Amino acid sequence: MESIRVMNRPEDYAKANINRDHVEVWEEGERNSGNQGCLEWWYFDCDTEDGIKIGVNFSLYQVLTGASGKGYNPFVYFNIQMPDGTVKNHFMMFRDEDTQVSKGKCDVRLGDNHFEGDLETYRVLINGDEGTKIDVTLKSTSSPWRPGIGYVLNEETNQFFTWLCAVPRGDVTGAITVDGKEYEIKGTGYHDHQWPSIQTFFFWNQWVWARQQTDDFTMVLFDCVAPAANDYRRIPIFFIQDKEGRIIFDNTDTETCRVEIPEMLVHEQCGRTYPKVSKYTFIKDDVTVEYTLTAGKEFVYTDHYAMAPDPLKAMFDAKGVDTKYSRYAAIGDFVMKKAGETILEFSGDLLYELESFTKQYHL
Repeated sequence: MESIRVMNRPEDYAKANINRDHVEVWEEGERNSGNQGCLEWWYFDCDTEDGIKIGVNFSLYQVLTGASGKGYNPFVYFNIQMPDGTVKNHFMMFRDEDTQVSKGKCDVRLGDNHFEGDLETYRVLINGDEGTKIDVTLKSTSSPWRPGIGYVLNEETNQFFTWLCAVPRGDVTGAITVDGKEYEIKGTGYHDHQWPSIQTFFFWNQWVWARQQTDDFTMVLFDCVAPAANDYRRIPIFFIQDKEGRIIFDNTDTETCRVEIPEMLVHEQCGRTYPKVSKYTFIKDDVTVEYTLTAGKEFVYTDHYAMAPDPLKAMFDAKGVDTKYSRYAAIGDFVMKKAGETILEFSGDLLYELESFTKQYHL
């Protein structure tokens, strides 16, 4: 049986030369250096006070093919959702000679598009087509966090998945231009960096990713489930910070987490059975966190299998991949107990995404 684990042992930190106590700026630089089959991207999103939503991805490799071994195959993808529901999706490919990327910090330049920052302040500049432009600044109001050294390792195959949550929460200012009209931007943003060695739909069977923010707290949940070959091993990663960016609870010891699905739903379009209510119980020393997610309205559904060209579908079929993506509005209920006594409790709205990579969603 293949073994999948978070790399959080003392020898993992020593071998990777990773500081256990804090994230360093170089960790946001290029990590895969053109290794064949690997991926790497820098992601940003924000919600504005005016109801505009922005999502951005600067990638060194085509997500569907990985590195060719002969260059980066870089692209920029971004989407802008306006308050009236109108969505602008853009995908821009670039050549190797148009690509500059730093190994010492987050500094990615694809043509005249730029994603640059230092764990505290970032600028995202995109010159899109059709009169579209993004020029925003993200200032962190939180602290960067990663599970262990940032890697989840399959010890049998030596493949790995990664996640560095560089800015769990930050203030966003700037401007965007849509259809030639400029909009001033003010809101709340998020940024992470990933550099896995393999396509996510080959490493995982499914995941749930959720981010919840209140005036006083920021929480992120990344609940990943391995495929059947790994006995559907669950890696539920969770942390919560206060408004000063201090960690008040985190969890990478996946053996102490209990997950219950008290209520399910059947997706109208793909027919898969998904969790309607998910209850997570995390235990660390004498502290217990109970976090319950209740799915509400689905507002994004993407059938990646249906969108794939025929050669890619053939690869999907051979590997049993049939990936679907949903993003829901949801309610998150949080309870923290110390020695059995409740010390913190609140509830609020959030958005969460569910990615199902195979026809069998493991509940």
